[in-house]
Amino acid sequence: MILKGQLVCLGPRRRDLLETYLRWINNPEVNCYLTMWGAAMSMEDEENWYESLTSSSTERLLTIYDRETLGPIGNTGLHGIDFRHGTAELGIVIGEPDYWNCGYGTEATRLMLDYGFTGLGLHCIKLRVFAPNQRALRCYEKAGFRYAGRLRDAERRGSRRFDHILMDILHSEFDSPILDDLLADRGIRGV
Repeated sequence: MILKGQLVCLGPRRRDLLETYLRWINNPEVNCYLTMWGAAMSMEDEENWYESLTSSSTERLLTIYDRETLGPIGNTGLHGIDFRHGTAELGIVIGEPDYWNCGYGTEATRLMLDYGFTGLGLHCIKLRVFAPNQRALRCYEKAGFRYAGRLRDAERRGSRRFDHILMDILHSEFDSPILDDLLADRGIRGV
């Protein structure tokens, strides 16, 4: 595991979990708020996705595990990483519905922010969230994200259009829950 919180651990994506990832992404209850809503993914699609991430220098995707059982419960990632400007976009999905509304997503988000800010040295992490997704909005606000704007009618579902909410957080607005202390224990001080 790369990062351990109270409820979850973050670890690398794993080829042996492709069937689990595919089950999550093809579950309408899970994907209803994702931009890939309605897309039926095949194992070949999932394998291509996995391979594209393996060779990418601008993507960091981690699996979210229940700390107690070490079972996989979701994925989180930093996408479109721009090291020159220190920016990235956060994505997260808790694929196991039994883990919704229990704080797992908030902790996984905070751990991923720690990884991005403290581990990768990023300056700003942003995200887009489907406006009806109130659970995600609460999660992001608890993790420290701030409202940055709105893209009106950005996405169509059936005959209706919905907004995207833009949120962001700066490194200076974030207190590291894990890595700052870990590095300090080893005599490494941040700037």
